[in-house]
Amino acid sequence: MKKIFMTLLTSSLLTIMMFVASAGAQSACWLATYQPEVPECLRK
Repeated sequence: MKKIFMTLLTSSLLTIMMFVASAGAQSACWLATYQPEVPECLRK
């Protein structure tokens, strides 16, 4: 029974890590491609 629990725990942890990694990659890619409008006062 304990082995089944450990297997479930490991697989769920892997799933969470994969989800976090993909979300982090998407946000990093979005930040890299997103160019905010620079106000005129900062454009020197």
